[in-house]
Amino acid sequence: LREVSSRLQRHTRPHDLVGRIASDEFAVLLTGADLEVGLVVAMRLKTALERPYEIDGVAVVFRAAFGLADYPESGARDAEELLLRAGEGRLGHGVSEARGRE
Repeated sequence: LREVSSRLQRHTRPHDLVGRIASDEFAVLLTGADLEVGLVVAMRLKTALERPYEIDGVAVVFRAAFGLADYPESGARDAEELLLRAGEGRLGHGVSEARGRE
């Protein structure tokens, strides 16, 4: 989990916030970004997180899923609702669609 956190922080901007919200879930708050920027960042983070991790001399690969929500456009009333809306969009197709835009 420390390496995941480190990779998230290395691949976000200094003024963005990275936090662990559950046992294996993290949230990234991108300040001043729209959904298109969010998709680009999600692709960059997905690539970084899915590079192999070395654990006790063994290369281990994890898969990452992302959900995106924007404020105030999402209509969320608070941070909890915003996170729920991001989770609702976690179908895996968002990052794939963004790849087609490159």
